[in-house]
Amino acid sequence: VFLCNCIPSRHLNFDSSSSDFTICILHFGVSHASVDDKGTASSSQPLPILNTSPQSPATVVYGRHATTLAEVLKRDGISVEIASSAQHLQIVAAKKLAWSSLFWLLCHDSNEPMTVKEVWESKSKQIHELVEEMLPALERLASEPWTKHDGTELPT
Repeated sequence: VFLCNCIPSRHLNFDSSSSDFTICILHFGVSHASVDDKGTASSSQPLPILNTSPQSPATVVYGRHATTLAEVLKRDGISVEIASSAQHLQIVAAKKLAWSSLFWLLCHDSNEPMTVKEVWESKSKQIHELVEEMLPALERLASEPWTKHDGTELPT
């Protein structure tokens, strides 16, 4: 099982037609454990806190153990989608990288950095427009063949 924030074909030496692997594109965060006003970890909730939103896209899984992994994640309140193909997973990964990059850039688009929440509240329309504009390039990137780690290069 490979949990990633990358375009799988650029980093994994798998045959995309094989079902002998599982890949997960994460769409949730994990915050620190609960602490009291003195900074001491809460004994009532010692584990990390899941940081997700109903507005977040679903975490996407694909491959041999996709159904099992989806069930595990759903038990923790994470929205999960099982990808229908390696190509679908690739497109999800490319879009996630675009969204993440745009948020990071827009967080630092002014003299005073903004939080992701502030960017979403003030620039969500701009982000949607930018991702739509980038979509043809993202789909092309997502349709590249899976990397072979034998010295051959990806097509340009």
